[in-house]
Amino acid sequence: METYKVAIIGCGSIGALKKDHIDFPGSENILTHCNSINRHPRTELTALIDTDAKKLSEASKKWFKNYSPVKRMSMCFFGIDTGHGLPKPDITIISVPTEHHYAVLNNVLKYKPRLIIAEKPFCMNYNEARKITRLYSEYNIPIMVDYIRRFAPKYQEIKKQIDSGIWGKALNCRILYTRGLKHEGCHAIDLMRYFFGETDLFTTLNRIDLLGDSQNNYRIEDRNKNDPSVECVASFEKCKSVIFQPC
Repeated sequence: METYKVAIIGCGSIGALKKDHIDFPGSENILTHCNSINRHPRTELTALIDTDAKKLSEASKKWFKNYSPVKRMSMCFFGIDTGHGLPKPDITIISVPTEHHYAVLNNVLKYKPRLIIAEKPFCMNYNEARKITRLYSEYNIPIMVDYIRRFAPKYQEIKKQIDSGIWGKALNCRILYTRGLKHEGCHAIDLMRYFFGETDLFTTLNRIDLLGDSQNNYRIEDRNKNDPSVECVASFEKCKSVIFQPC
């Protein structure tokens, strides 16, 4: 049975360093990429890369007994090559801050991994995302954005029930979310795509006051001003009315 070598770029909370009491080698909870790769019988964690020496040291001590971490001062430099005696990874996981995704993904391409797993949000904007997907498609390298709910057994069971028609036809759905449309709301959007198919409409809603004057889009800056939680309406193949509301 083939095993796959995995490199993780970014040793922060999702990459490697959740609190020790909730995510550690052998823990019931699997909350980091390091833990998930270590637990899977067909993956081998071969490299960690981070610009923060402290995080890199903590992550390597936590997840490896005999390991020589690689550190690079530029977030745009991949840092895995034969000069470090590390094997070329089959899978590369990108878990750096979103603002660095585009640069890191551009640089990783030269190493021709077999698969990219990228944290969400995928890039800072649509143009960056389109450029990266076009580049990788030229080399037939798949990119998977880490929308983990698709792989959770409970959600998979719900999808089976929806597809079977046991509950009838979905008429409408209301989603409550916090901490930004791009940062957290994107999970709900992808979950709706998983349950109900692709969307043919997605737009923000305007509030209308009693005089009929259009106000600004209803928004809550509960994470940061560049990624507010915004009220939206969408239509999907199997559910024509879905509302996303900040709470």
